[in-house]
Amino acid sequence: MIERILNFPFENNKSFFLFGPRGTGKTLWLKSKLSSCIYIDLLHSGVFNDLEARPERLENYIPKSLS
Repeated sequence: MIERILNFPFENNKSFFLFGPRGTGKTLWLKSKLSSCIYIDLLHSGVFNDLEARPERLENYIPKSLS
């Protein structure tokens, strides 16, 4: 993996969106730097369709220990 210089809000339990073209290493970077964080892949049609139909189900993706 090519080392990237990124400044993201890791402190204070902040969330963020990471946008960019396919194949640029976004998922690889997330999984290597933030392996314990919640990751929701909206390219999986089942996940996308579920959340599109009922956005309130997003809460189901958050472990009970974090809520």
